[in-house]
Amino acid sequence: MRFTPVFDAVGDGFKKVFTKPMMLDCGEHGKVRAAFVCSHIVATLQDGKARGLNGERQVHNLNASCDECDALIVRNNNNWSEELMKVTGVEMICENCLSRAAKLNGLEAFQ
Repeated sequence: MRFTPVFDAVGDGFKKVFTKPMMLDCGEHGKVRAAFVCSHIVATLQDGKARGLNGERQVHNLNASCDECDALIVRNNNNWSEELMKVTGVEMICENCLSRAAKLNGLEAFQ
């Protein structure tokens, strides 16, 4: 997956507030809405192994994590830190790739 992020945001680091949906240029799907996911979701796309998929659609962005990373996030009171982002290996994929990961995890679609 090769892509180039294109976004408008205010703020700094992972505390950014997106002012419109973040888009990226996915090598497979073209210019599509971006999603932030843990490295295990990306691994699911590569090997087809279900690892669980938890997440949410927000007004301007999508977030998803596997069951293992979701437990870490919950233990951190849903507060993202630089260390948590490193531990979960947050990556960006496109919305269509996220939908494919959802199907590989037995979901009809990413809600």
